[in-house]
Amino acid sequence: MRCAPCAGYDAAMVGSRTRRPWIGAALGAACATACLDAEAPADPSRPEPFEWSVAPGARAAGLADRLEHEGLVRSAFWWKVYLRTVEDAGCLKAGRHRVARTMGMAELLRT
Repeated sequence: MRCAPCAGYDAAMVGSRTRRPWIGAALGAACATACLDAEAPADPSRPEPFEWSVAPGARAAGLADRLEHEGLVRSAFWWKVYLRTVEDAGCLKAGRHRVARTMGMAELLRT
């Protein structure tokens, strides 16, 4: 299912035949911005908190697959896209954290 801005986008409109390849990048960025809700929880039906550890020196992007596997983010891809839009995305606190699947990406990054 696509959000409203993405629904009108047809991948065939932007391709190798197009004389303006930047259109694909611009539409993709607009779609990502419109579809990405950093405050939306990954799984609101599972509110129980649990302990999650971050190793010293871990990078936020490097945790993407693990976050998705644990159900803390809906998609590792969108986590990485979100990190590109946030100024302090590289700043992670190593250690053990209390997290829940009801937290959004923004809250996870602040934790």
